[in-house]
Amino acid sequence: MFRKKIIIICALLNMFFAPYTVAQDIKQAILFYGSGDYSFLMTNADNFSSKAGCGFGIGAGYEFQYKKFIVQTGVGFMYQSCSLQLTDFSLDKNLIDTEGDSYIGHLKFMNNHENYKLGNINIPLLFGARVGSLYILTGAKLGLNILGNSLMQSTVATTATYPQFIDDFENMPDHLLSQSKVSAEYPVKLELNCSLSGEVGLFIGANPTSQSMRLSLFVDYGLLNVRNDAVADDLILDKIHGVPFEPVLNSFLLSNNMVGSKLNSFCIGVKFTYALGLKGSKYCHCQDYKDLNKKYRR
Repeated sequence: MFRKKIIIICALLNMFFAPYTVAQDIKQAILFYGSGDYSFLMTNADNFSSKAGCGFGIGAGYEFQYKKFIVQTGVGFMYQSCSLQLTDFSLDKNLIDTEGDSYIGHLKFMNNHENYKLGNINIPLLFGARVGSLYILTGAKLGLNILGNSLMQSTVATTATYPQFIDDFENMPDHLLSQSKVSAEYPVKLELNCSLSGEVGLFIGANPTSQSMRLSLFVDYGLLNVRNDAVADDLILDKIHGVPFEPVLNSFLLSNNMVGSKLNSFCIGVKFTYALGLKGSKYCHCQDYKDLNKKYRR
């Protein structure tokens, strides 16, 4: 009889403390974050180079922790500013002037650069671990470009050769035979992106039962080619579509000069996260008591 009472007491203690121990190992939180980054578009296209720019991000997510293991997901918005540059180049083109005479236009394009403003929705799925006040996360982010535009800028020097004249015509601004800065704006739409992501951070004033703050360094490397090769037009366009010919550069991302080339994103930045802890669900012992009572009433 005494042995049966000891078994009942041990069983009741186990039912009470075991779920509580498991609950202590599990933590859940809602995340809110803001970030600042340095990003650029990488390409292997000939004569092109990349220049990084500053951006920012905001978002919210969900975190699940079991002991030291961490899983995160959510949704965020990232604004990026970057540019591509094209080396100086020259082009000779047969043209017609305002009086109907034929001439050869010598066009030289210098200081060619296109600045991009991009907005992307990112959906991360990250896995990692916590060691003391440090944590490490790695995984992937799915990126959807929802807005974008660019500003193309270059300096164009133009001279003309007429068959009936010996010397070239130059320094004639009224006939667009001079050196001038030209610019044009274009809409930009990138393809779906998937980035390999890594994050290393530090817990600041962590309180596992309610809230915590974190400061981290993150890196995103785009695995997919985000340029749409289905869109391809001439690199040099006529700005006024008339006579005389007024040259302007097309967007690099819309021109045929980059067809077949890769365009990948890269981003490195600092992130601040505020985590609001969620209360765990309470464990109900009702069925356990019923089963125990049924077992020992025999």
